[in-house]
Amino acid sequence: MKELLLKSTAFRFLERFVLLVISLLLTPFMIKHLGEDGYGLWILILSVLTWFNVVNLGFPVAVQRNITLALEEGDQGKVNQVFSTSIALFFALGLLAAGGLLVLAQFPDWLGVPGPMEITVTYCFYFLTLKIIWGFLMNCLHGFYAAVLRFDIDANISSLNAILKAFGVFIFLPQLDIFGAVAATLAADAITNTYKLYWVRKNYPQLTFSKSLISRSQFSSLFHFSKHVVAMGIARTINAKSDPVIVTRIFDVAAVTMFSIANRLAHHVEAFVGSVSGLFQPVFTRMVARGTNMERFFHQVTSLNIFICVTFFMPLYILSPLFIPLWVGEQFLPAAQLIGFFVFGYLCIAAGSGIKNVLLAQANHKWLSVANLIGAIVHILLSIYLAKDYGLMGVAMGTPIGFFVSELVIKCYLLKHYCQFRLWPIYFRFLCALIILYGFGYPIKTWVLQYSASGWLSLLAFGVVLFPLIALMNYFLLLDRGVKDKLGAMLTQFRSSQPESKGVIK
Repeated sequence: MKELLLKSTAFRFLERFVLLVISLLLTPFMIKHLGEDGYGLWILILSVLTWFNVVNLGFPVAVQRNITLALEEGDQGKVNQVFSTSIALFFALGLLAAGGLLVLAQFPDWLGVPGPMEITVTYCFYFLTLKIIWGFLMNCLHGFYAAVLRFDIDANISSLNAILKAFGVFIFLPQLDIFGAVAATLAADAITNTYKLYWVRKNYPQLTFSKSLISRSQFSSLFHFSKHVVAMGIARTINAKSDPVIVTRIFDVAAVTMFSIANRLAHHVEAFVGSVSGLFQPVFTRMVARGTNMERFFHQVTSLNIFICVTFFMPLYILSPLFIPLWVGEQFLPAAQLIGFFVFGYLCIAAGSGIKNVLLAQANHKWLSVANLIGAIVHILLSIYLAKDYGLMGVAMGTPIGFFVSELVIKCYLLKHYCQFRLWPIYFRFLCALIILYGFGYPIKTWVLQYSASGWLSLLAFGVVLFPLIALMNYFLLLDRGVKDKLGAMLTQFRSSQPESKGVIK
């Protein structure tokens, strides 16, 4: 299992790196060809698409869990039963979501889109209904990859999708404007989703779909688990994708571009953290199936999540005022002021992600949805209220406060209530992370801005020096001792195997 986790971690990091590089290349290209209004409109369209994912009603998590448990039992018939039931289920839900998007396509003014852009939004939604249906059907396969800890497969296919989409954008966007981005998205999805189906059929021939295997009892089992995940998914979508709609309604479409530059940079960095934290959900599920005590492992995972979060976010926080003007232009420098707020919010997520994994594995997730909904409500209300006085910065302020309430107040209470785990290691490491991130980060950021020259070479030099120093400091100050011991043992094992390998070569 360790080998699979390490392999999956490596490939998911590679996937995030590919997505980051492509985003860094595409963003200035798209802003140049679409303009600030056009690019802001594209971000708004993508955000709205994500809203319709809530129609999956939490079933992807339930499918992943049921497949994991069936594999642990060695019951291949049950695996196929879950798989067949989930295909029928997701196809029906995909049609429902696509229908909702078609309805919204008739009323684009609900999103605050200015009149001349309404027809563009309508036609984009028409075409993108295909993406929604495909995406729902692929949930069946994603759950299977996760259950067998083959995240590396999903990561490689995701990277291929991003590369194909980028090529499509570079080819189609100059001729077709925003519809070029739509065409590139649909073409990339069609190719990679077909490959997913081919890969499963070739490598897992025992995984089959049959109408006779569609089970009402299996559906009831999935629904029983997922019914409390629905609100959690809705709240997660609100937290992640409501800001572009808020910005459009309060300001204008062009302001979405400024806001999304900071938000998407932070999101890409957070995805590196999620590449690790997301791997442990099926591991916790297996531990529950075997009756293993999870407290020690939980605190080790939490320390690892916080370590990775601070290690990756601190360079972004320090160097973003140098990077953003070089990347997209001086006019977007104010976006750097928003990043500090997003960093705090994602640090809260890193501290609380392990709690979600534990409670989902135990099926004690009933109140997780309440926690996320309360956080989402706090986020939206504060964003709207603070935007009146602080502009875009006010919207950015509401996000981390909502995450703090949901992740470090309510979810920690739920962990204590259901599991009786100690909470002080979470709060202690979170406080240490804040001190390191802002206590050290802000003075370094000020010094860098004062003495650095503007240019890619200077930025690269600072990045090369800062990242290993930050990683080393966080290793000693944030990582759990058990994680350090495991990393040390892995390094020792790797070193001891080197002479043998050389001997074989000779």
